[in-house]
Amino acid sequence: MADMWTFSELPYARPDMQDVAERFRQALSRFENAADYAQARAAYLEQEDILSAVYTARTLASIRNTLDTTDPFYDGEMQFFHREMAQFMPLSKQAVDALLRTPFRASFEAE
Repeated sequence: MADMWTFSELPYARPDMQDVAERFRQALSRFENAADYAQARAAYLEQEDILSAVYTARTLASIRNTLDTTDPFYDGEMQFFHREMAQFMPLSKQAVDALLRTPFRASFEAE
């Protein structure tokens, strides 16, 4: 069994949103240019993994900010996430649009 951490031991690191966006764009491009469902699925799951890391960091910062609203560090982190996630939304919308128009949509829906 993996070691369990207490909440205070969970590591927090601000994601590099330029790197996140670039890796997400690359995965989205692979998704849009997939030759078959397996390639599309792999690219989709890569996008999900990228976003999961960002959402985990955001959630951790949010909880810590809520626990101590006087902590300027996590207040700043929440401001960072509000700003950066708003700027990320057009890219996220592109991914949703690509998923809706993929020729492999039926396979995604079946899975």
